[in-house]
Amino acid sequence: MHVEAYWISPNGELLPVSGSHVNEVIKKPSAFGLTKNYLNEVFASHSEDNLAREELAVGLVRHGWIRIRYYTHIDTYMIEVNVLGLVKGYVTQWAIRELSEGGNGCSHVRIEESDNKEPYEYTLEDISEAVLFGIKEDSFNLRPLVLVRSVRELGNNPEMARARSVIR
Repeated sequence: MHVEAYWISPNGELLPVSGSHVNEVIKKPSAFGLTKNYLNEVFASHSEDNLAREELAVGLVRHGWIRIRYYTHIDTYMIEVNVLGLVKGYVTQWAIRELSEGGNGCSHVRIEESDNKEPYEYTLEDISEAVLFGIKEDSFNLRPLVLVRSVRELGNNPEMARARSVIR
């Protein structure tokens, strides 16, 4: 099954998103480091829901979360990051995983950083081949990316706990 959207946590947890990224945040705000009160304040401060949703998504990206969405009609992945240099290992692992699950290596990937007006443009295959590092995949040590099945598993995944112990 092809997943069209993901969140990647600052700890490397890959969360498939069905529907809206912000709906996943609303389901369990604590998994994203937020409170229900904070969500209520953000929605109350905007006259339109879509503005509140954008504020939440942008805020999470600025705090290290990665937001990914695939647009089938233009065969393009849009990836939003705060600073690409800090998360390129996760983005590379995501691309490798996406290809292994049948993704098209020729698909366009547009990576946007929070404070950079110029996006990075690659193909899915370029990223899987570690173009973000300028070296081949087997030449660097990637921090592990761990798939979680639902937002309720964020921060509670036993594989992630093992991965964190290896990183430290």
